[in-house]
Amino acid sequence: MHLPSKEQIAALPRLRQLKRLRITRVQVKNIDFLAELPLLQELVLEYVSGFCDLSPLCELKNLRSAHFENLRRVSDFSGLSGIASLRYLCINGTLDWDQPIVDFEFLKGLCGLEVLKLTWIKCKAPYPALLPLAALKNLKKISLYPHAFALKEYALAQLICEGIEGAQMPLAVEFKDTGYVYFLGQGSGYTKMGAKNELQRRAEFEQKFEACKRKAREILNL
Repeated sequence: MHLPSKEQIAALPRLRQLKRLRITRVQVKNIDFLAELPLLQELVLEYVSGFCDLSPLCELKNLRSAHFENLRRVSDFSGLSGIASLRYLCINGTLDWDQPIVDFEFLKGLCGLEVLKLTWIKCKAPYPALLPLAALKNLKKISLYPHAFALKEYALAQLICEGIEGAQMPLAVEFKDTGYVYFLGQGSGYTKMGAKNELQRRAEFEQKFEACKRKAREILNL
């Protein structure tokens, strides 16, 4: 449903056999209408504004996949906690706007989650914000945008998710067309390919990352 009318949104609860739903570019006061779709398995909300509470989704006992992109008034995702059926979760902002997330405590209530993707987001919680990842015992794949968190959060995530696909992110992202190398983590800086100090800068960054991992091991009692 792209640019749906108020009447179309109001009619959705009548479709009680609906299993897959995508809604883009609409403003609604709340998403209570989604709680009336008991068989819904896949949900995509993109550029849906006007609401801030995700808790109606807890009524969806069959929801397996949720993709959220550019939810302008949402920053608290605790409304998702308790959806035991959820296997796939993707939270995105956009290239010009980072989706705020108050914290990741809600992950503790997603015991069945297998895939987690976070792109163009900003988290307001202090380190170790990603510690709730440790509660995801069924996680099989994780994808974190390389500049969404401080470096120490990536170190923590890698230790928690060791052996899980996507957890071992490259320490640097190279853009050969521009000749620059950008290091993992917010504010980690960059170096220029072929510069006299490129190898030194890379080595210094690797040492910094190892120091972050040592700190993370203390937190995790490893």
